[in-house]
Amino acid sequence: MPLLNVVNISSFNTTFFSCFVFLNDETEADYEWALACILRIFNGMSCPNVIITDRELALIGAISKVFSTTKQILYAWHINKNVLAKCKCHFDTEEQWTKFMKMWQTIIGSVTEQEFMDRWNRFIECYKNKPNILNYIQETWISYKEHFIFSWTNCHLHLSNKETSRVEGAHAVFKKCLQSSMGDLEFVYRKIVLQVESQIREIRVMISSERMKIHHTYQISLFEPFLCRVSVFALKKIYDELIKASDTTQNLPLRPCKKTLKSTIGLPCSHIISECLATGQLLQLNDIHEHWWIQGRCFEFLEDPACLADNSHNDLQPLLQCLIQQYKFWPSHQQAAVRAQIKELGHTPSMVLKDPVTTKTWGRPIGAKN
Repeated sequence: MPLLNVVNISSFNTTFFSCFVFLNDETEADYEWALACILRIFNGMSCPNVIITDRELALIGAISKVFSTTKQILYAWHINKNVLAKCKCHFDTEEQWTKFMKMWQTIIGSVTEQEFMDRWNRFIECYKNKPNILNYIQETWISYKEHFIFSWTNCHLHLSNKETSRVEGAHAVFKKCLQSSMGDLEFVYRKIVLQVESQIREIRVMISSERMKIHHTYQISLFEPFLCRVSVFALKKIYDELIKASDTTQNLPLRPCKKTLKSTIGLPCSHIISECLATGQLLQLNDIHEHWWIQGRCFEFLEDPACLADNSHNDLQPLLQCLIQQYKFWPSHQQAAVRAQIKELGHTPSMVLKDPVTTKTWGRPIGAKN
């Protein structure tokens, strides 16, 4: 069975597993069902600003329907791998291929729509004698230019995740953890829980550590309003911008502001910091996107899978009492979301999941000697 693996990015710029979904197939309908299940997680909360995928058309179509307000970005890493596989064979020398890829990268890196059009037209002129390549690039990639060309993606809060695949790395780690593709659902579930709990422990340790201490480099008055309230990763990024702002002179001013750091990562750029230095103001916590905040972050451990087999239900009443007490202090939108979830649980028929039926596959028979 295909396994849909969704990852997210922590306040520390580390990757963590967000959810796993077993699919019957990889059609648009299957993805729609999976994404609808994932959407329930966001009940009462805002949906993701950006979802980054490879060029899986069924998945892209499903995301457009289920997460209609979410922006989609294609990984440049996947794009370049496909371009390599389809186009390199059309070049006789490595030098020709290198030139082609450099031109292609400049197209991807276009920061304005006009710049994109100019570079794309030069690309067409340069390779007009290779119609197969041009047709492939046009039909397969340029048709989706809004999903990977910088002039469009730099308008979205993608947290600097356009060119490297976090999912590939996370999926490789999980496959290594599984060790075998022959496990049943319970086996895979237990492995998932172990991985997720391990990541939660790491994040909780990082939260505790960064709330209590901060490197002396960042102990400056400009950062005072948010010290120990945002991650060190964010502090380092802001500090790098401070260095840029501090190194400017009348003869060497800052380059014109493109506002990409604020729009794509949610952090103040050197121009904003330069204004603060000039006016004697401090940066504020609200100048930093809440993704990077560690104040108020809370991660709960999943229940031990071994406890799931306990049918005594002795802890049910205390859990319900605790929920009722907490409910009284929640804002109205959160109360409404919880009521909807409880109502859904109460009206959902019981379901027993069974391992999928083993199907005969092509390949060398097990135990064959040759």
